[in-house]
Amino acid sequence: MSADNFSSTPSSTTASGRTATADATAADGTGSDVGAVPGLDGLPLLHLPSLSIRPMQDADLDEVVQNEVAAYRHPWSRRIFADCLQAGYECHVIVAEEQLAAHGVLSVAIGECHLLTLCVHPRYQRRGLARRLFRFLLQRASEEDARICFLEVRQSNTPAIALYRSLGFVQVGERKNYYPQTHTEASGPDTPATPVSPASPTEVPIPASASSAPPAPSSPPNKKPPETRETALIMSCKLPLSY
Repeated sequence: MSADNFSSTPSSTTASGRTATADATAADGTGSDVGAVPGLDGLPLLHLPSLSIRPMQDADLDEVVQNEVAAYRHPWSRRIFADCLQAGYECHVIVAEEQLAAHGVLSVAIGECHLLTLCVHPRYQRRGLARRLFRFLLQRASEEDARICFLEVRQSNTPAIALYRSLGFVQVGERKNYYPQTHTEASGPDTPATPVSPASPTEVPIPASASSAPPAPSSPPNKKPPETRETALIMSCKLPLSY
């Protein structure tokens, strides 16, 4: 979920490629335990008998990062989460069936808050966990006198946008070319360009004057295609939530 990032995000977040955000994955949070999102309801929470929300701890970070890798193409690193914990951000996890099913990070400062990430492991998506965790984080922010929340989300992430709108968020702006594209290309932003093979030590160039054939045209250097990026929608909602 920021669905991508903002002001008080740790500087190390930019190294992840996903840029500190709240970009909910394509299916997480579309279920609903508090009200319904038309056409997007998932499995009810009663299918998860042992469910609890607690603060994220250092000991959780390995499992948190594993969930990030499972859910995102541009996951946050362990260092980013460690920085968030050290900074005192609202970092919480949902424990279901003795496993970390979801995690979220929200920063609070001077009357406002920013959702930095909201992630549900694919196994637990479409069960309303993102909604439950996000509402919990917003309640925590309200208790710390936050009166408005901001987040950023990919314009193509329609399930996450539907979740945010169902909670009262509205679009207030956009950031062009903000997110790395998620599709895979032969030599896309996450795939290094094929290196140019070095010449064999036994190959000696023949001077043009010593050959009757015209010299072969020089090949252009192998360049990495320019990275295409996706627009982020900026959304906000006044706190506390009215429902």
